[in-house]
Amino acid sequence: MLEKKEVAKHSPECLDEEMEERLKKGPVGFKLNIQIGGKNDPTDDPTTAWSEDKQVITIGHLKVSKKSEVFKDTLMFDPTNIPEGIECSEDRILHFRHSAYAVSYERPINNQ
Repeated sequence: MLEKKEVAKHSPECLDEEMEERLKKGPVGFKLNIQIGGKNDPTDDPTTAWSEDKQVITIGHLKVSKKSEVFKDTLMFDPTNIPEGIECSEDRILHFRHSAYAVSYERPINNQ
């Protein structure tokens, strides 16, 4: 997280600018991994780590190779926007993010 003084140094479009710079060097990507929990593993507290011996599976890869203008003014990340067949855990922080991300989406970076 940036301090207010640091935020003021960045343009409102700094995240778009950073992505453009990264894409000049080649595709940007990551793997989506899931960890399989057990019956006694808590799903309502993200601060409690599960043991290291849990199975981890890569379920997807995302590769961004160019910037799209299609969603420029309408795309917002929301971890609670999930496809049918998947459910959010009881994690209160996860459910709070829905409202928090909506507020931050509407607020320009220099006014945070």
